[in-house]
Amino acid sequence: MEKKEARRIKTEIRGVFMEHWDPIGINDQPACWDEYDSYIGDALKLLLENGSDGELAEYLRRVVRERMELSPDEGAIGNTINALRKIRLP
Repeated sequence: MEKKEARRIKTEIRGVFMEHWDPIGINDQPACWDEYDSYIGDALKLLLENGSDGELAEYLRRVVRERMELSPDEGAIGNTINALRKIRLP
């Protein structure tokens, strides 16, 4: 995948994370919009490898539980997966 294409997709994933997932509630603080960037690569990998919705959901749940030590919001996870599936992949 070309760098430009990878950058576009990562930017779209970041937007999805901020709009739909946002487990710590920072989407109204532009200075914090890079907060979830460390989770983009694994999400992208799952998408490119045709990971199932269940695999994506489990990844997002695990990040929220283990990294953020919060309870996952299943509605937000479902909305996040739906939005991720709309991203055009190569």
